[in-house]
Amino acid sequence: MYLVQKMTRLLVAAALALPCSLAAQATPAAPPAQAAPQAEMVQIQTRLAQLQDQALQDTALVAAGEALNRDLMAAAASLDTAAAGRIARAETLGLELQAAQIARDTVKLAALTTEAEALSTYFEQLTPRVMALPAMAAKQQAYVDRLIAVMTRLDAQVPTLIARLDQLRGVPAAAPGN
Repeated sequence: MYLVQKMTRLLVAAALALPCSLAAQATPAAPPAQAAPQAEMVQIQTRLAQLQDQALQDTALVAAGEALNRDLMAAAASLDTAAAGRIARAETLGLELQAAQIARDTVKLAALTTEAEALSTYFEQLTPRVMALPAMAAKQQAYVDRLIAVMTRLDAQVPTLIARLDQLRGVPAAAPGN
Protein backbone atom coordinates (compact mmCIF):
# COMPACT_ATOMS: atom_id res chain seq x y z
CA MET A 1 0.00 0.00 0.00
CA TYR A 2 2.94 2.34 0.66
CA LEU A 3 3.96 2.39 -3.00
CA VAL A 4 0.42 3.14 -4.09
CA GLN A 5 0.20 5.94 -1.54
CA LYS A 6 3.56 7.18 -2.78
CA MET A 7 2.29 7.06 -6.38
CA THR A 8 -0.78 9.09 -5.41
CA ARG A 9 1.38 11.56 -3.48
CA LEU A 10 3.68 11.92 -6.49
CA LEU A 11 0.72 12.56 -8.76
CA VAL A 12 -0.65 15.15 -6.37
CA ALA A 13 2.75 16.73 -5.93
CA ALA A 14 3.18 16.94 -9.68
CA ALA A 15 -0.21 18.57 -9.98
CA LEU A 16 0.74 21.10 -7.32
CA ALA A 17 4.21 21.46 -8.86
CA LEU A 18 5.87 20.49 -5.59
CA PRO A 19 9.28 18.90 -6.07
CA CYS A 20 10.04 15.53 -4.59
CA SER A 21 12.94 15.55 -2.19
CA LEU A 22 15.33 13.96 -4.66
CA ALA A 23 14.61 16.60 -7.28
CA ALA A 24 15.09 19.33 -4.69
CA GLN A 25 18.43 17.85 -3.64
CA ALA A 26 19.57 17.65 -7.27
CA THR A 27 18.75 21.30 -7.99
CA PRO A 28 21.99 23.15 -8.74
CA ALA A 29 22.74 26.41 -6.98
CA ALA A 30 21.11 29.36 -8.68
CA PRO A 31 23.09 32.31 -9.99
CA PRO A 32 22.85 35.32 -7.61
CA ALA A 33 20.18 37.02 -9.77
CA GLN A 34 17.93 33.97 -9.42
CA ALA A 35 18.64 33.26 -5.75
CA ALA A 36 15.78 35.40 -4.36
CA PRO A 37 13.05 33.90 -6.57
CA GLN A 38 14.44 30.41 -5.96
CA ALA A 39 14.45 31.01 -2.21
CA GLU A 40 10.86 32.23 -2.42
CA MET A 41 9.92 29.13 -4.41
CA VAL A 42 11.47 26.87 -1.78
CA GLN A 43 9.65 28.75 0.97
CA ILE A 44 6.29 28.42 -0.83
CA GLN A 45 6.92 24.75 -1.66
CA THR A 46 7.76 24.03 1.96
CA ARG A 47 4.59 25.72 3.18
CA LEU A 48 2.45 23.91 0.62
CA ALA A 49 4.06 20.57 1.55
CA GLN A 50 3.29 21.23 5.25
CA LEU A 51 -0.31 22.05 4.41
CA GLN A 52 -0.56 18.98 2.19
CA ASP A 53 0.66 16.80 5.05
CA GLN A 54 -1.94 18.37 7.36
CA ALA A 55 -4.68 18.00 4.76
CA LEU A 56 -3.85 14.33 4.32
CA GLN A 57 -4.97 13.81 7.93
CA ASP A 58 -8.57 14.51 6.84
CA THR A 59 -10.45 11.18 6.91
CA ALA A 60 -12.65 12.03 3.92
CA LEU A 61 -9.58 12.97 1.90
CA VAL A 62 -7.84 9.75 2.97
CA ALA A 63 -10.88 7.78 1.77
CA ALA A 64 -10.84 9.66 -1.54
CA GLY A 65 -7.12 8.92 -1.87
CA GLU A 66 -7.71 5.24 -1.21
CA ALA A 67 -10.44 5.18 -3.87
CA LEU A 68 -8.08 6.90 -6.29
CA ASN A 69 -5.38 4.34 -5.41
CA ARG A 70 -7.76 1.47 -6.25
CA ASP A 71 -8.66 3.13 -9.54
CA LEU A 72 -4.99 3.76 -10.37
CA MET A 73 -4.11 0.13 -9.64
CA ALA A 74 -6.97 -1.14 -11.78
CA ALA A 75 -5.98 1.19 -14.63
CA ALA A 76 -2.34 0.13 -14.33
CA ALA A 77 -3.38 -3.52 -14.45
CA SER A 78 -5.48 -2.83 -17.54
CA LEU A 79 -2.44 -1.36 -19.29
CA ASP A 80 0.10 -3.94 -18.13
CA THR A 81 -0.77 -7.36 -16.77
CA ALA A 82 2.47 -7.37 -14.76
CA ALA A 83 1.46 -4.25 -12.83
CA ALA A 84 -0.50 -5.99 -10.07
CA GLY A 85 2.40 -8.31 -9.30
CA ARG A 86 4.88 -5.47 -9.31
CA ILE A 87 2.68 -3.40 -7.02
CA ALA A 88 2.44 -6.35 -4.63
CA ARG A 89 6.20 -6.85 -4.79
CA ALA A 90 6.85 -3.17 -4.12
CA GLU A 91 4.65 -3.33 -1.03
CA THR A 92 6.71 -6.16 0.47
CA LEU A 93 10.06 -4.84 -0.64
CA GLY A 94 10.17 -2.07 1.96
CA LEU A 95 10.00 -4.54 4.83
CA GLU A 96 12.69 -6.69 3.25
CA LEU A 97 14.92 -3.64 2.85
CA GLN A 98 14.43 -2.77 6.52
CA ALA A 99 15.23 -6.33 7.58
CA ALA A 100 18.40 -6.35 5.47
CA GLN A 101 19.46 -3.03 7.00
CA ILE A 102 18.86 -4.27 10.52
CA ALA A 103 20.74 -7.50 9.77
CA ARG A 104 23.51 -5.49 8.11
CA ASP A 105 23.30 -7.85 5.15
CA THR A 106 24.98 -5.64 2.56
CA VAL A 107 24.73 -8.22 -0.22
CA LYS A 108 20.97 -8.62 0.21
CA LEU A 109 20.57 -4.89 0.74
CA ALA A 110 22.35 -4.18 -2.55
CA ALA A 111 20.19 -6.71 -4.42
CA LEU A 112 16.97 -5.33 -2.90
CA THR A 113 18.05 -1.77 -3.64
CA THR A 114 18.66 -2.68 -7.26
CA GLU A 115 15.23 -4.33 -7.40
CA ALA A 116 13.62 -1.28 -5.80
CA GLU A 117 15.29 1.01 -8.34
CA ALA A 118 14.03 -1.17 -11.18
CA LEU A 119 10.51 -1.06 -9.76
CA SER A 120 10.77 2.69 -9.34
CA THR A 121 11.77 3.05 -12.99
CA TYR A 122 8.91 0.77 -14.03
CA PHE A 123 6.36 2.88 -12.12
CA GLU A 124 7.87 6.14 -13.40
CA GLN A 125 7.25 4.84 -16.92
CA LEU A 126 3.81 3.39 -16.17
CA THR A 127 2.41 6.42 -14.34
CA PRO A 128 2.25 8.74 -17.40
CA ARG A 129 0.49 5.98 -19.35
CA VAL A 130 -2.06 5.58 -16.58
CA MET A 131 -2.56 9.33 -16.32
CA ALA A 132 -3.02 9.59 -20.09
CA LEU A 133 -6.27 7.69 -19.68
CA PRO A 134 -8.99 10.37 -19.67
CA ALA A 135 -10.88 8.80 -16.77
CA MET A 136 -7.75 8.66 -14.61
CA ALA A 137 -6.76 12.22 -15.45
CA ALA A 138 -10.24 13.39 -14.46
CA LYS A 139 -10.23 11.40 -11.21
CA GLN A 140 -6.77 12.63 -10.32
CA GLN A 141 -7.79 16.23 -11.01
CA ALA A 142 -10.90 15.81 -8.85
CA TYR A 143 -8.71 14.49 -6.04
CA VAL A 144 -6.24 17.36 -6.42
CA ASP A 145 -9.13 19.85 -6.39
CA ARG A 146 -10.41 18.25 -3.20
CA LEU A 147 -6.92 18.31 -1.66
CA ILE A 148 -6.51 21.98 -2.50
CA ALA A 149 -9.92 22.72 -0.99
CA VAL A 150 -8.90 21.03 2.28
CA MET A 151 -5.56 22.84 2.24
CA THR A 152 -7.40 26.12 1.65
CA ARG A 153 -9.61 25.44 4.68
CA LEU A 154 -6.38 25.15 6.68
CA ASP A 155 -4.87 28.30 5.16
CA ALA A 156 -6.87 30.68 2.97
CA GLN A 157 -3.62 31.75 1.26
CA VAL A 158 -3.20 28.42 -0.59
CA PRO A 159 -4.61 29.66 -3.94
CA THR A 160 -2.38 32.74 -3.70
CA LEU A 161 0.65 30.58 -2.86
CA ILE A 162 -0.03 28.25 -5.79
CA ALA A 163 -0.52 31.21 -8.15
CA ARG A 164 2.72 32.81 -6.95
CA LEU A 165 4.61 29.54 -7.36
CA ASP A 166 3.27 29.23 -10.90
CA GLN A 167 4.29 32.83 -11.55
CA LEU A 168 7.82 32.19 -10.29
CA ARG A 169 8.04 29.12 -12.51
CA GLY A 170 6.77 31.00 -15.54
CA VAL A 171 3.55 28.99 -15.78
CA PRO A 172 0.81 30.98 -17.53
CA ALA A 173 -2.09 31.96 -15.27
CA ALA A 174 -5.28 29.95 -15.69
CA ALA A 175 -8.06 31.70 -17.55
CA PRO A 176 -10.88 33.01 -15.34
CA GLY A 177 -13.31 30.23 -14.54
CA ASN A 178 -10.71 27.47 -14.97
